[in-house]
Amino acid sequence: MTIADISSSADIFELDVLWISPDANLWVAQGSGEFIGMVEFTDGHFVSTDRAGSVIDSYSDLPAARSAVVNHATMLESFANSGRRMRNHSAIPSRAPAAFYRRGR
Repeated sequence: MTIADISSSADIFELDVLWISPDANLWVAQGSGEFIGMVEFTDGHFVSTDRAGSVIDSYSDLPAARSAVVNHATMLESFANSGRRMRNHSAIPSRAPAAFYRRGR
């Protein structure tokens, strides 16, 4: 097993990424200590997958494939954190929605 490098994204949400190559043609990414995705070289191209195993896309070079994994994870983290900010935002009233009843015809 080899450790490729440690890099961080330049987006609003800082994500330190550790790339590990446990096997030839396989690169696994960890962000903040958790699995965030991987890149596998198959059939002459680099396939990026997210933490759920869904294919992000296929690339002709390793740096682009690795960037796709990091960008995807950063986007998901950004989306998850924006929901928390919205719930805690003081301009949004903290009351339960009114019940909605549909009248029959």
